Amino acid sequence: MTAELEGLEECMAGLEAALDEVRASSGNAAMQAGCAYVADVKALAPVKTGEYRDGISCKPSGDNAVIAGSDAPFSRRLEYGFYDMTDSLGRHYFQEPRPHFRPPLNTEMDKYLAIMAGTLAKEAFGDGE
Repeated sequence: MTAELEGLEECMAGLEAALDEVRASSGNAAMQAGCAYVADVKALAPVKTGEYRDGISCKPSGDNAVIAGSDAPFSRRLEYGFYDMTDSLGRHYFQEPRPHFRPPLNTEMDKYLAIMAGTLAKEAFGDGE
């Protein structure tokens, strides 16, 4: 018994084209999810003047990744606390943690993945929701 398979080359070419579309859209998908994450972080961030919260941002990193964070030197201190420690000026602190970066990752990861999947489906495959 012999079987002949035709169209394999066209199928492979179609898969390669689809993969190229996914690669081209993945950076935007990551940025969309990153912006949603930053919005959630800002909603939890402690606010005194608003300057710290306004400085939390999402920036592209490479072709398909983003970095969300803050350049404020006290960002880690706010997130993790500064309990029974002395700073570089010799001041002793008992500052409780005020987590705002980690909680959205623990509670909203499905939302970020859905945003990325939706963006890829829309941009790479033309599925409009």
